[in-house]
Amino acid sequence: MHGKTTIFPSGKLISVGTTTREQAKHDLQETVDTLSQANLIKPVSVTANVRNIVALLTLPNPIPLEQLEEPNSIYEPEQFPAAVVKSNEPKATYLIFNSGKIIISGVKTEEELEEAAEAVTRIAARAEKKSQDKA
Repeated sequence: MHGKTTIFPSGKLISVGTTTREQAKHDLQETVDTLSQANLIKPVSVTANVRNIVALLTLPNPIPLEQLEEPNSIYEPEQFPAAVVKSNEPKATYLIFNSGKIIISGVKTEEELEEAAEAVTRIAARAEKKSQDKA
């Protein structure tokens, strides 16, 4: 197994911790095979649906979070060390840390992930530029 599989009473399975769709499907099928070998379920074929992709992006420079002026963003350093930015296009949520690390979540395809990475890189660049302009 590449990740972990959660089994719900409804019969649904969720795979987390894999890095590709193929790994997730493999883990789900392996779980189904194990359950069917134990005579807990009838053998079935797995149909995998991607609901959420989570990725980590590391930028080379720190990000001045105080300079973020994005709509739908929240930065309260006393509560949480990252700025939370919700984007509509692409539909994604970013956790932006001062260190330059960014967590991207909420995308469903690799294409959306690439768009989200480009969009959040532009957000970080605007904050960095604003910080330099103030200096």
